[in-house]
Parts: sequence; structure tokens; C-alpha cells
Amino acid sequence: MRMNGRHIRPLPVTSLPSGPSRRLRTQRLALTLLLIVALPLASSRPNPAGAATHDRQGVAPIGVSAAILHSMWANAGQVRVRATPGGQILTELDLDQEVQVTGAPRIFAGAAWLPVDLWGALPGYVAARLLSRAPTEVPFAPGPGVQIPTPSGPHVPMPLHARARTRTPAPIHTAPSDASPITATLPTGRALAVTAWATDRAGEAWYAVRGKGHAGWVRAEAINLEPAGSPANLALLRGTGMWLTPAVLSIAPPAALVEAARMNGITHLYVEVASSHNGGRFANSTELGRLLPIAHRAHIAVIAWVYPLLADLPDDVAAGVEAATYTAPSGDRADGLAADIESNLEEPIVRAYGQILRARLGRAALMVATVYPPNSYWGQRTPFRAIAQSFDLIAPMDYWHLRARPYGAADAYAYVRQSISDIREATGDPVVPIEVLGQMFDLFGDGHESPSGAEIQAAWQATHDERAEGISFFEWNHATPEEWAVLRQLARQ
Repeated sequence: MRMNGRHIRPLPVTSLPSGPSRRLRTQRLALTLLLIVALPLASSRPNPAGAATHDRQGVAPIGVSAAILHSMWANAGQVRVRATPGGQILTELDLDQEVQVTGAPRIFAGAAWLPVDLWGALPGYVAARLLSRAPTEVPFAPGPGVQIPTPSGPHVPMPLHARARTRTPAPIHTAPSDASPITATLPTGRALAVTAWATDRAGEAWYAVRGKGHAGWVRAEAINLEPAGSPANLALLRGTGMWLTPAVLSIAPPAALVEAARMNGITHLYVEVASSHNGGRFANSTELGRLLPIAHRAHIAVIAWVYPLLADLPDDVAAGVEAATYTAPSGDRADGLAADIESNLEEPIVRAYGQILRARLGRAALMVATVYPPNSYWGQRTPFRAIAQSFDLIAPMDYWHLRARPYGAADAYAYVRQSISDIREATGDPVVPIEVLGQMFDLFGDGHESPSGAEIQAAWQATHDERAEGISFFEWNHATPEEWAVLRQLARQ
């Protein structure tokens, strides 16, 4: 998930320029503002102007007379990695993204191409002039401001059928509005039937209820929905996961992604399919539909990942339901739904979003909540207890590289263990299911600040020692060669 470094968006950025490289850099800057400035407990995408894209001329060339067997860095944005020199595109690299060069250059159509190890698993080729022996120095500048989304409402009643029980004394209104008359007040623990839901002018949810001679509208925060059935199967997430952004999905052949996942021991993939920034609704059905059957044949689970701002509850719920219930042409469906809860952290909104999604999808649907780490400023403001009531699993964005300073394995280990412990305390549940979301990206985008292999190993060890469900990493296309190597080692343990 996102927490604003290559796929991470704390509070929504006021404007998100188009293009993957531009968006990711904007997100990193926003995360810095939110976390570095306000992390009392922490351990301590624009392309740059003039950057070349694709296979353009104009970038300073490198020497290619001798075999090159070491790491190199993209010296432009949108640098294409191809299956063969000049051949099929496998992915695109951002500026200062590291790759491992595996041999001497090849000449194709009069140009030099360097062989690289892509995602620690597949051979690829990059135009030699687009790689440099050191990262490009790019000044770090403050990003655009951030803003809490403005709730939208009211919204007309929508069908919702669920059993419920009051969690606090609950006034019954004649309409979904505090301005409407109150006809009765229900005591705590009263059983009810919910038949619809709506939002008021402030964007907050209300339920239409019936029970023991009373009918009307009750604020959602006063009600607990009680879906029936067996809980979801968490075994799908008891391995190692990776997160995939639309920028990767729209370019990379699904078979290549799945083969790389298989070779690296990846057991499940989180795939972004909807974002409130892009209209809210499920928008990546084509990519998801191509990936699902190939991943399932390789016994790799796929979790549909949505990013709701929680400013428009009806739209955000609709996007989640659409993504979770989408059926590919092959007949395959996603194995679960992950919701990135990091924009609107108001407890009544977050509670209603989770409860309505659960009621719509059923008890057996696997639901994952991606959240700020509790040992961060915004994590301390996250309603963990309400989230745990509806979601099967909590995935804290445990990104410990938050400052431009040296980090080691001890930093990663301590950060992850503290995060797990704090979530258990915040939820009041010592066995609440947790999947750590670890860091495999360079927050500052300068090619120097990605976690080391030893740190990745330590994060994995902390997850194991704390008996969490598993661990996943953000983000697929920005993991370094060293990080991919550690993933392969972990898969053998």
C-alpha cells in the first residue's frame, strides 16, 4: 500500500500530476511531509525537468567497451526494459531506479544494449545510453500541500440487508438527518434488521432499521452490523506478498509478472484496481482479467486493491464491491479485497465503510485494511479497533526508511516489532491478524535510500518472531536487485 512513497499516499495530495514517475515522486514528497515532520515515535511523480523518456536521444552515453557486471541506474524517466534488444517491453524504470547488469553490451540496429536481471528472475535489455554507473543527483524539494478530503452528501437510500445490534443508545429519526424528528431511542444491545443505508449532508452514514415495533433511521456509528457465515481464509496470505501498481500492470506482460513471482517465492499479489483520485470506480478490469487466470494456474493469490479517499462513501463502497466481485473472462475472481485507509481517518466514516463493505460482500470475503503504522503520527489517529471489527487482516505500512540517514537490520527489526505490538494494543486483541507491509522502495527517489537486504531479512524475522500472518512489500517495480535476492532466500526458509 501506499503511505506515500511509491504507492503510498497519506492524506490525498492536492493535485496529482499524470504519469507514473511524476505521481510516485509527488507521493514520496507528501509522505515526507506527513511522516518525517510528524513522527514522534519514528526511529529517529514528476519527471525532473529535461529528463528523457522511453528510448529518446539526448542522454549522456556511458562507455560500453568492456563487460559490465554490476548495478547501474536509470538516468531518465520511463526507461524501457525489453525482452530482447528493441523487442517486447517488459516494464519501465523511473529515474534513479537500480538494475543489475549481467554482461557485456550487445549491438542492435547500431545501438548498444545492456543485459539486465529484471525483478531478480527474468532477462531483459536496456538501451545502454539510458543507464549510468551512479544515480543522478536530483534536488529534494517540498511537494504540494496535502488536504483532508471534503465529504460529499447527502445520498439517497441504497439497499442494504443485514442483521445488526445497537452498540450505544440509538435515537431513531424519521429521516437520515439529525434535523429530522426522533421517534424513540433504542437501548444498547437491541437487535435490529437493516434494510437500507444513506448519507447525510456531512457525508456520514445512516441505516434504515426495523425492530420491536420501531422503524426509522439510526446513525451508523451507533450500530454494529453482524454478517452471518464463516470467516475468510487467511491461509492465502501466510507467505510473502508484493504490491503492483497500475503503471506496472499496464505495461508488463502478465505471464512475465507471474513467472517472476513464482521464481521469487511470491505467494500473493496485491493489484491496484481503483482509486478515488481517478474517479473512484473500478478501472483496471482489463489488466486484472489478464492476470487472474495466469496467477491462479501458478497457485498465486491475487488481492484486488482499492484506494478510497472516504469522501464519498457510496462511490467508495461501490468501487470496492465491484472490484471484489469482478469475474474475469476466464471465470476467475480476485481472492480478496484490500482497502487503503489513509485519507479520511474519522472513526464514524471508517467504521461505516468497513461495515457496509462487509455486509455487501459477506463474511467469507477476505478483506484487508492497509493503514499507517501505529508508531507514526497518523497511525496514532487511525481507528484500529473499528477497522478490526470489519476487516479480516490489518496491513500496517511499516516503512522505516524515513530520513536520509544510515539504517541497519536492527532499525527494521525494532520498527516492525513495535508496529505489531502497538496494533495489538490499539485493537485490544493480542491475536488480531496482521500482515506487515514492508518497504522496498526509495522514499527520496535518489537511488541511495532503499532498504538493504539485511533490513528486509530483519523485517521478515520480526514478523515471524511476533507470529504475524505474513509479510508483503511495496513495491514490485522499485525493489532493488539486492532486495529481490533476499526474497528468493526467504522463500527457501
